[in-house]
Amino acid sequence: MISFMIPIYKAEEHLALCLDSLLFQTVSDWEAILIDDGSPDSSGEICDAYVARDKRFIAIHQPNGGVSAARNAGLDNARGEYVAFVDADDRLAPDFLEKMLAAMGEGVDLVFCNYLRVSPEEETLYTSSYSEKLAALLKKHSDRVFPREDRALAALWAAGVLSACHSKLYRRALLTERFDGSLSFAEDSLFVAGAALRAEAIAYVEEPLYRYLYREGSLSAGWWSGMLTQRSRSLTAIAERFAEAGCPLAERAAKEMRDGLNPEEFLTQISDRRRALELLKEYCALPNYPEMLAVIASTRSRLTCLVYKIRSPRLLRAYLSAVLKRRG
Repeated sequence: MISFMIPIYKAEEHLALCLDSLLFQTVSDWEAILIDDGSPDSSGEICDAYVARDKRFIAIHQPNGGVSAARNAGLDNARGEYVAFVDADDRLAPDFLEKMLAAMGEGVDLVFCNYLRVSPEEETLYTSSYSEKLAALLKKHSDRVFPREDRALAALWAAGVLSACHSKLYRRALLTERFDGSLSFAEDSLFVAGAALRAEAIAYVEEPLYRYLYREGSLSAGWWSGMLTQRSRSLTAIAERFAEAGCPLAERAAKEMRDGLNPEEFLTQISDRRRALELLKEYCALPNYPEMLAVIASTRSRLTCLVYKIRSPRLLRAYLSAVLKRRG
């Protein structure tokens, strides 16, 4: 049996479509644990309606504790041999389970697939292209099954495969750790990296079987206070885990992602000066700022490097504002 974990908060607009995509699965041996994380809208009532409709749905209603606490509650109640995480506004292709289970062969503990990123208007914004990013790995492993080794883990990390818990199927015995409840950003990266380190092998299904809804204003759509700090802490912990496992290539890949952060991508979305300054104060206070500065020094002009080196949020805001304005 497969256990779906679906954390739910303010999801009334899209929840029914998500749950219907489970009902349309060509494999019927599943349970769906719906964790109503203190949602103030009608999401809880929608959960109860699906429980009444189909005994495979199980509802848990709990005070709001965040997505990590919700997923952990689901894991604590899961009965299936396999686990899949689905966000409440996302959907699965009807043959998601069928094809993911087919790839879960002997020795495989984790399967991932491509996904589509869609707008609320159903417009496809992006199709993941892991095949291109993993070309060298696929050339060596034409069966699309990758052993747990440093080279493979580094490639999977650099390709973004391990950055999110969705679009994957896990053997439940693999999930001996829980989500870090102190994180509300990059918490799934830490979770998936840990799972990958415990997997004997990881398999790849090239079809986009998961539909991820991208919405402006979501936690992943822009900067919010504390996000950069949490990202740095999560990626540092991931790099440390790779190092402890004797995977220097994967460790370096995680550090490169951590140290390659640039505030300009967030500043383009912020028009308020006070908020922009708050962003840059957080950026300049990151413990890995010297490492980020080294990346900037290797890619940017001498003037830009000098401004960053001063480490003044006000000076950096003035300088980057002028740079972004000049770029148009």
